[in-house]
Amino acid sequence: MKSAMNLKFRVFARNLKAGALYLTICVFTVTGQNLKDAKLLQADLLNNYKPSVRPVLNQSETLNVNVTFYITSFNSFNQVDETISMTMGTTLTWKDPSLVWDPASYGNITSTTLDSNKIWTPLIFLLNSADNLKTIGSDAKFQCTVFNTGMVRHPPGGIILAKCPTDVSKFPFDTQICTLKIIPWGMPSFQVTLTSVYSEAQLGFYTPHSDWTLLERKTSTGITDGNYSAFYLNMKFKRQSLYFNILIIIPTLLFALLNPLVFVLPVDAGERVSLAMTILLSYVIFLTLVSGSIPATSNPMCFLLLIMIVIISISALIVIGAILSAKYYYLHADENVGALPKFLAKRFFLQKGKIVPIEDEQEVVITGKDASRALDNVFFFTTYAAIIICVLCYFIYVSF
Repeated sequence: MKSAMNLKFRVFARNLKAGALYLTICVFTVTGQNLKDAKLLQADLLNNYKPSVRPVLNQSETLNVNVTFYITSFNSFNQVDETISMTMGTTLTWKDPSLVWDPASYGNITSTTLDSNKIWTPLIFLLNSADNLKTIGSDAKFQCTVFNTGMVRHPPGGIILAKCPTDVSKFPFDTQICTLKIIPWGMPSFQVTLTSVYSEAQLGFYTPHSDWTLLERKTSTGITDGNYSAFYLNMKFKRQSLYFNILIIIPTLLFALLNPLVFVLPVDAGERVSLAMTILLSYVIFLTLVSGSIPATSNPMCFLLLIMIVIISISALIVIGAILSAKYYYLHADENVGALPKFLAKRFFLQKGKIVPIEDEQEVVITGKDASRALDNVFFFTTYAAIIICVLCYFIYVSF
């Protein structure tokens, strides 16, 4: 009994000793990284440090800078100016042999933060910028995180405005492709090379845009013609077309399909020409109202705008057809109809039994009303066929 109690006491004493030792180590570790050690570390690191000297032991060697690109938001896309505005961020990492220390000498501190202007940092520029050519991140102050191994992490970023060639020929079902080119301007590839950490831009902080959907965000590196190491971001984004379908596509189709119905109205009603003119003017006014929503560029030109111009031309032909049909309808019996209206009347009415001669040798008598009905059929079917062909051509074009 007594030996069992002694055994339990020894086990308890051993656990208590181990716990006290663990607590002592934790307290020492926490209290070891004090403010004095942090100040001493930064003072020693920056002592005799030259920010203008490239951080490589052998100055003939190339310094490799790893790049991670972050897309935080897509601000705007201007089709006329061919510019894209977006908020972005980068993480640049490299190894600086002048910023290595022993953590045991500074209270076990393994990382510290330094001002980016106090150490060497790569100056990266957006080569296809539509704004002033300046360093990315120059509008804000970014801190560098330095680790005891000499690894430096620098996170510059900001709002950039880049040139982006546009193709609005398939508007509003268009897909745009933009490429951002980032280089360390002033440092050729034999001094600094850029390496992409990931094959795609990161979206950990991304806020989606209501009008555009980001489809691709591939990253790559290469050498430019000027022997600079370049980082490329290839983006593909598609327009959200629902708003433009309701605002432009559907009204255009309604105007187009309504217009040829003018020739269904009886000529005696006297409303043909006025209805045709009303539809034409309404469509012109509609085109004026929506012109601000259609990209105003001619290289390449918006195919939808060409279709709308063709539909306006067809509407003008319908007005002319309505006038000609009314003219022939009210011709007197002794007035000459003309060769073309006679041919159309024979082609469209004689085969249907509209005009039946008494004898085979007797010439068919064609009146103005017969010519008017023939013109109605010709304009009705030809204009509908032209409109359907235009609509099909547009949707086939935007589908590929």
